[in-house]
Amino acid sequence: MPKDAEAWWRGLLDGSSRLVTHWDEADERRLLLRRVDPTAPPLTKRECAVVLGATRGRGVTLIALELGIAPATASEHLASAMQKLGVRTRAQLVMLFASGSQTLLPPAGLRAARAAPDEMVLRFPLRTEALTLTRTEQLICRHILAGLGNLEIARRRGRSQRTIANQIASIYAKLDVGSRGELTSLLANHSLSRQPAGGSSTLTHSPPSADRSKITAPP
Repeated sequence: MPKDAEAWWRGLLDGSSRLVTHWDEADERRLLLRRVDPTAPPLTKRECAVVLGATRGRGVTLIALELGIAPATASEHLASAMQKLGVRTRAQLVMLFASGSQTLLPPAGLRAARAAPDEMVLRFPLRTEALTLTRTEQLICRHILAGLGNLEIARRRGRSQRTIANQIASIYAKLDVGSRGELTSLLANHSLSRQPAGGSSTLTHSPPSADRSKITAPP
């Protein structure tokens, strides 16, 4: 693993870098990071513990129980960590740390590509085995990864909340998960840009064109 890639990854935890955006391309996750004020506070040990629980798909109540703290305290730590990391939703948090979610260590195969003097794109491979979901279920998964709730998904798809809930229940059963957090954690470890068996639709994520234009090939 290149030292610059590892250093930028550590920067997420020590407060020296922050996530700008992320996308999946060619079976890789790509994270655009930006240097921030060197005096910015790092994640505390407790915040790291809460983030670790969240990336494993745990809810705040369960995280609090495992750490022996109040749920309100766990929520405060999670909110603080997300602000420091530059993520807006728990889905983004899970996607950020999914491949290293056992310890928050850098994921295997991590590489770095310079984007600008104060920016770096981190790249690491995702799992590529096909998820046996229908086209509709995959589209719903994309909404879930975007952090949308059932009501917003229903509005976008022109369906009732009950229909969306039933479809999500079907996804849970097929993928053997028991919660939205577990589902997000599982999905975040997979490449969503591959064409699944059976001709189902692909799920792709692309960065803003301005971000892509600045990225240079790694040495």
